[in-house]
Amino acid sequence: KDPGECCELFLLLLRSQPPGKPSGCVDSRFGIGIKEDLGSWSRNRLEEYEDLHRVEREGLGRVLEWRDASAIFLMAKWRAMAKLAVGSEFFEELAKRSSDLRKLGGDILAELDCLQPPQVAFWAVVARRVAYPAFFEATSEAVEQRETLETLCRNLRGSISQSTGDSSVFM
Repeated sequence: KDPGECCELFLLLLRSQPPGKPSGCVDSRFGIGIKEDLGSWSRNRLEEYEDLHRVEREGLGRVLEWRDASAIFLMAKWRAMAKLAVGSEFFEELAKRSSDLRKLGGDILAELDCLQPPQVAFWAVVARRVAYPAFFEATSEAVEQRETLETLCRNLRGSISQSTGDSSVFM
């Protein structure tokens, strides 16, 4: 594998976003902030939780619904990025191709907020191989390292709480 091609693909994947709800879809049960439905919840939280984790349980052998698209996309995105990031000489080549490694690392760390527990496993590999070296090298300023570490710890605490039962989905 050419490290240059791996870096280009990695940067392309990092900028990619999951697809939104199709314009023809009229299922408003999962919308947030719909004014006419405000105050009513047509499904209980346990049903919503089961729907969110259906892909992990049932796999891809069934007909997918539009609301599965984001979870599947993010899982594939972070799995591919993790595979690319573990390559030899990847970080060195990325440092040559990226104008601001700290911004790139910050973008990676910021994505933790929107990921579910299975996706976080692949995010952690990318964070370890790309974001950590970008922020915690010897030439980095201590203030910037401390701020980054505080943000990361705060986000990790939220992610752990979500996956262990302190979130509203489990209440």
